[in-house]
Amino acid sequence: SFASRKRTILESSSTNTADVAIPNTTNHTKIRNRRGYRIGVLGGGIAGLACASELLRLAEATTTTNDKDSNNNDEDTDTSIIQNIQVVLLEGRDRVGGRLYTDYETFGIPVDLGGGWIHGTEGNPLTDLAREAGATLVPTSEDPKMLSSSMQEADEDTDQRMEDLFNRLLDQGADYSWHENEIKEVKEDERRQTVVRWYGSALSSEVAGGKCHLKNEQKKPIPTDVPMHRHSTDISVDHALGLTSTSKDTCGTLTTEELRLLHWHTKNTEYALGADINSLSMKYWDSDDDHAFKGEAVLVKEGYGKIIDLLLQRCQRRKNFELLLNFRIGRIEYANTTKDGKAAFPVTSTSAQKKRKYKRTLEFVPPTNTCSVTSQDGRSSLEFDFLVCTLPLGVLKSSIDAPSSKNAARTPTAGEGIVFNPALPMTKRDAINAVGFGALSKIYLKFPNTFWRSEGSKESLRSTPFLGDSQESFGNVSGVNPQYYIFYDVGKILNNDDDEEPPAILLTWVSGCEAVRIEQLSDEAVTKEVMVTLKSIYTSIDVPQPVLVKITRWGCDEFARGCYSFLPPGSTNEDYNMLQLPINGNGDKFSERNLETMRLFWAGEHTASLHPSVSHGALLSGIRAAEQVFNEMHMKTQNGVSAYDSTIPATIYRSRRPFEPLRCALCNKIGSRDQEGSLMAFQKGVKQALVHVHCALYSPEVEFFDDNWKNVLKAVSRGRLIKCSKCQLPGASIGCNLNSCLLSYHFSCCEDEDWTFERDGKVFFCKQHRNNAKKLRRSLVPAEAIQHDLIGSASDTA
Repeated sequence: SFASRKRTILESSSTNTADVAIPNTTNHTKIRNRRGYRIGVLGGGIAGLACASELLRLAEATTTTNDKDSNNNDEDTDTSIIQNIQVVLLEGRDRVGGRLYTDYETFGIPVDLGGGWIHGTEGNPLTDLAREAGATLVPTSEDPKMLSSSMQEADEDTDQRMEDLFNRLLDQGADYSWHENEIKEVKEDERRQTVVRWYGSALSSEVAGGKCHLKNEQKKPIPTDVPMHRHSTDISVDHALGLTSTSKDTCGTLTTEELRLLHWHTKNTEYALGADINSLSMKYWDSDDDHAFKGEAVLVKEGYGKIIDLLLQRCQRRKNFELLLNFRIGRIEYANTTKDGKAAFPVTSTSAQKKRKYKRTLEFVPPTNTCSVTSQDGRSSLEFDFLVCTLPLGVLKSSIDAPSSKNAARTPTAGEGIVFNPALPMTKRDAINAVGFGALSKIYLKFPNTFWRSEGSKESLRSTPFLGDSQESFGNVSGVNPQYYIFYDVGKILNNDDDEEPPAILLTWVSGCEAVRIEQLSDEAVTKEVMVTLKSIYTSIDVPQPVLVKITRWGCDEFARGCYSFLPPGSTNEDYNMLQLPINGNGDKFSERNLETMRLFWAGEHTASLHPSVSHGALLSGIRAAEQVFNEMHMKTQNGVSAYDSTIPATIYRSRRPFEPLRCALCNKIGSRDQEGSLMAFQKGVKQALVHVHCALYSPEVEFFDDNWKNVLKAVSRGRLIKCSKCQLPGASIGCNLNSCLLSYHFSCCEDEDWTFERDGKVFFCKQHRNNAKKLRRSLVPAEAIQHDLIGSASDTA
């Protein structure tokens, strides 16, 4: 595994923000008399199924709990509005599962054409689902046999050295990005953020499978830049590796074999995110590693379809569930009003009011037709109280880029994307554009025999290209078609124990731009490339032609438009949080102070801030979205303005100040830094400020507890009037605690004066009055406890 390249979670604290979207049209629909909510879940992948299942479970559990409470409290609480929830799952395909799709027919054994692995079994909810479904989990090795050309095995020691070198280069690239490059001002001529952010942008059903026959007709994904408010010093992994590998001390002079092995580890990294390393952010490409589940990587022997079937059965065995297949969505509206334009009002229990005494009255948002979904052909329109959008990021990208997205009154044609009315708020569109969406194609080949395998142990077959009894994959370092960098013997891995001879099936894949290229080739052309690769390795034996071939093309799939998300330069892991924020006709939900009811919710792997790009992240996001919807059903009764400061994404702060450098409002230093901590954007009312974590945390009036910041903007306003006694710059918010002393400092200047806050406490004394600190030691706020609280709570919300 890669060495840790993470900074504390403070550098990527999850944040919310507000934004206002002006509805393009206002639709007035008549409220129908119904006693329960109607919720539309858009997309029948694992996120949509998990959301629907959880909504139905919550309704059932709440009804039971309220009935018990009502009996205990002598109340007749009307919970029919919850009990009668109806969930409608809309799916454009003729099946559920989305990018989790098991082929049970082609090869005689189940093979997954989409996601196949469960990444980490310890604590992973997919593990429990698989077991409940009766599926068998098969551990797979992450140690392929590396094969060179002409029947040769690559040297294991050399391979290990190249893997260590690759990891060292990544570490050095991360250090450069987080230290040297971070503190620089952004210079336009030095910025390197124009990269491919959506590989599927070059693909459609019109170019799939060889319909573009000539090479010069092939389409390529176009690199795109980010808007000015996202400009930063972040660079791609490729660029960072180039900077750090120029030293002879780092790389020296590499042989041809060493270069091929180093390139292999590059391809293995690209596979994980479906993107080339020149599209991956050096700072954030692996930001989810700290949250990965422990345990083995396993395949589901019976296929992911087993888990999908279980989730669907959970939905179907509960009442009030409806599944609509072949429903191609053309239009999503989420800000409709009643004819008189009235806002939502409390719904209270009439039966409870008849009681002489009652302790509480449940209040719910009334059923309305605030939301609607119209089919692409315009023939069908369904109305809902709430919507949960689990559509893949590629579909969202195609929708906000489509001509129809500029005209909310227009219904899109096939392949043109989906119209949102009102148009999505700027914060949502900005995050959709910034986050990357990759491409990955699988190629399954069935042969007459397992020519790559021989009887014997790993040791006895050393220096040969053949796999032994315990080996299940081999890597291609022949120098021929390096995009086909690995081959898995899935016939052996997924073989039924009763079979004497496992089927001869190999699986390989390509990612990024190479996946875009082969999606436009015919099956015959792709098969020819793979066979040339295999024959360059097994030169002294007869390599037969495959009898069956199956190639996936998710980028051309109109319901996917790619494989999974990644973070390119110009994006951060804050964007995953922006993608999950619920919205209504007035914008995003950014804090509990917002009393408006949210109507459109979001789920999918691209909204899973802790587990993006993986199936369990999609599953967990669906459950989270269901809980958000359920909480939104209750009327909000909070009044007044919160005393706390909100944290907002730095990109939102920058959108209003695109020309300003990322500079701390207290210490005046640029960028996140080791001593001062990461830069965070704070907001209270109309006031906003960028402040380093430690500069804020150790200002005397600032408080931090239970995920809440208080008085940060107050400290900024006060500090602007005070010059530091050491550096003479404004922003000196930390003064000597002796009342008669007028000396004030920045956080870093305090530590330069030999005061260590973690050791000496938050109550600061200058050097002249340092002895007074001993007398007040008992009154000091324990800094270690503050820091632990900060890191722990930020980790929970990131």
